[in-house]
Amino acid sequence: MQEKIQDFIVLKDVRKTYGKGEGAFEALKGVDLQIDKGEFVALMGPSGSGKSSLANILGTLDVGTSGEYLFCDVDVFRLTQNERALLRRNYIGFIFQGFNLLARTTALENVELPLMYRGVKKAEREEIALNALDKVGLKEWVSHTSAKLSGGQQQRVAIARAIASEPLFLL
Repeated sequence: MQEKIQDFIVLKDVRKTYGKGEGAFEALKGVDLQIDKGEFVALMGPSGSGKSSLANILGTLDVGTSGEYLFCDVDVFRLTQNERALLRRNYIGFIFQGFNLLARTTALENVELPLMYRGVKKAEREEIALNALDKVGLKEWVSHTSAKLSGGQQQRVAIARAIASEPLFLL
């Protein structure tokens, strides 16, 4: 008997409307999307086309007005805000356009932060963070604060932070 293959990410008729009444704006108009494990997907389109709205929904930072979002067969729109936060913390990695690094914190500490939230012990957290920084070519910069790093180096710290927790989904 063949085991059911779990769907990774499935969006069905996802809609997102901001505002109400005459001032309402429909940013997403019935998005259907399937992303399989290991697949790379790019969201492309002109300004105002709904890319950020869709990314916020995929990252569980927001929910759709209607439709369905399944993440590993879990109906994300039915989760509470706290349950979505746990889903993000445990399974989703983010690389933000603005980096979102703590300016007075070292590169190592910035990468360790999400691991700390997961309850990873200090020694293991440091080893994982050092390995992630090495992967992005910043082994020699671990003790520098992000304020003292170039923009490209800051972006690599953000990438190291995102991959350190080995997320199922990297956004």
